[in-house]
Amino acid sequence: MGKSIAILAGNGAIGKRLQINYWINETHAVDIGIELDKGPESNIRIFLPFSVEKSDIVCVSDKLKDKILCSAVFNEACTIDDATTYEHYYNINFNGLRPAISVYQFPPDLIEVIPRSEPNACVISLKLRESTTKHRYLRIRINKSASLNGAFCSESKPYGSWLQSIISKNREIDFRVNSKRSLPQDLLVATDNRLLSFESIHLFYLLRSDEDILTQNQGAYTTRFLEEQIWSNYTPFETKNTKICAHYWKLTNTSEVTFFVRSNFQSKNIGVIIKYLLITIALGITINLISNFIWESKYNCFGKKVIAQDTTKIQDSLSAKFGKK
Repeated sequence: MGKSIAILAGNGAIGKRLQINYWINETHAVDIGIELDKGPESNIRIFLPFSVEKSDIVCVSDKLKDKILCSAVFNEACTIDDATTYEHYYNINFNGLRPAISVYQFPPDLIEVIPRSEPNACVISLKLRESTTKHRYLRIRINKSASLNGAFCSESKPYGSWLQSIISKNREIDFRVNSKRSLPQDLLVATDNRLLSFESIHLFYLLRSDEDILTQNQGAYTTRFLEEQIWSNYTPFETKNTKICAHYWKLTNTSEVTFFVRSNFQSKNIGVIIKYLLITIALGITINLISNFIWESKYNCFGKKVIAQDTTKIQDSLSAKFGKK
């Protein structure tokens, strides 16, 4: 834990809004939405403290073409305009309430994953075109659950959990963005790419409704249920018959985020259940064997003697009876 991702850009790019969705169910996934001000072509670089393949990076920008979903993501009424002259781009208009954005829906072959010199680290590189009138926006999903879990998450079990069939676990998430103390030094001194600041950072922590937040370090937040009819085609995992809670924090005018949250959830201890089942079966077999042993021992000790006595009595009775006749 204590690792950080970094979002960098060159050519004077100005960050406007950063959206982060941290999803947890049986798996982990992270969505990153980056909005830049209008300006020249910009090279966006996202440093990850673990390695990924191209197949682990999913463009979810195209999902925002669903008007209802788009309005939910930005929490504002919007319209979608596909009539653009640029390949891989479309526009989202917010009815004059805020500047329109030009959304980059990049194909997989335009993603560049650059390995780092340190082990288990890489940089995702993407280019946003020049724009003189609209803000520019892209949204990606990092879909490598094991690496996210290893980098940002830890779980602890209570003492004596090996005896419990239902375990109450604590989960700690330590998720950082542009945390200078947690980043390689060469990223901090690079002149061609710098850490981006943002006017606002929108952080969503999304998990099952039966998982309770115990403590967190970002102050006041809001919580609501995720509307299944709106989000079912967007979530990184199946949510049918599962209520997902969205916990939301908003930060302003900052480049660095250190998000720590501890939550509690319950899970079945399958190993203990199997142990109890085996112990029950073993006890049943043992009791049956002991019962059989006791019965056979009693029979051997007393049964033969009783039979012998009964046989003698019968013989005496018959002898007396026939003898009288």
